[in-house]
Amino acid sequence: MKTKLRDILLYSFAAIGVGSLFIAATNSPQQTVSTVPESHVWEMHSTSSNTTSHVYAINKVTGEVVKYETKYTHIGSNSAFGHNAYGN
Repeated sequence: MKTKLRDILLYSFAAIGVGSLFIAATNSPQQTVSTVPESHVWEMHSTSSNTTSHVYAINKVTGEVVKYETKYTHIGSNSAFGHNAYGN
């Protein structure tokens, strides 16, 4: 009778151990893999006025916004920038 009780306890604990190992193996956290290449995560936008130019970089994954600012006073007579030869 003692050996039968001992065998039942032994097999019960063995079954519990195997069951816990199986549960631990199947509950591993899933890793998310992004299909977006890292070069496509950041998006650039620009705006300018007469004396300043702002460039915004937006991270499309995290929503982070980075502002880059430049100041210029004279570009010459390049009318594409809205300046004449006098810098106005």
